[in-house]
Amino acid sequence: MSIYEKLSKVQLALMKRDIRKTGFNKFKKYHYHTLDDLMPHCLEECHKEGLTFFFNFRNNEAIIRLHDWEAPVESITCGLPFPELVLPDDDAKNKNNIIVQDMGAAVTYLKRYLLIDLFDISEGELIDSDLNDASSAKNTKNESSAKKKSESKKEPETVRELNLQELLDKALTKLQKKGLTHEEITAYAVKKCIEKMDKFNKKELAIIYDFVNEYYKVGASK
Repeated sequence: MSIYEKLSKVQLALMKRDIRKTGFNKFKKYHYHTLDDLMPHCLEECHKEGLTFFFNFRNNEAIIRLHDWEAPVESITCGLPFPELVLPDDDAKNKNNIIVQDMGAAVTYLKRYLLIDLFDISEGELIDSDLNDASSAKNTKNESSAKKKSESKKEPETVRELNLQELLDKALTKLQKKGLTHEEITAYAVKKCIEKMDKFNKKELAIIYDFVNEYYKVGASK
């Protein structure tokens, strides 16, 4: 019996099996076979026919290769391109861990699809876009994180009541304590010193800058 005949017998046997779908795609709202759902059935039916399959990942391609015990030189191969992984943003912690986790998720998905392809297992649902679920979920997470960062950076529309003279006096005192004389203290140094005193929004900083500039314009000696 050729390897193709044996494969056909495995495909027919799997077709008759009631393989549970324990996976759920929350983005597309449907159930699907996970790798854990498929693997035991595929291994069992292949073992009955004297077949062994294994996976290989290299050169940006995922491969499943089916071998016949009685004719080791005979094999059937199916392949899929390995999806491009999205690198973490610059602010992400443990970047290497994130990349490895994403790679592991991609490998799991590819193994599932390779089994489905080789043994012609019907999912009963449209799964074309599901191959990119791992990267889609990560993109969604990154977008959500970017949105939160963007929202956190939004300046409040209201301006607090500021005691500008008090801020100026505090800045002058601090700079003088650092050894600078009154003549050596510049408007730029005062602005930078005040910036460090509190988290001012853009509108508040504009008011502070104008006040400091006016102070030095009319004469800092007054």
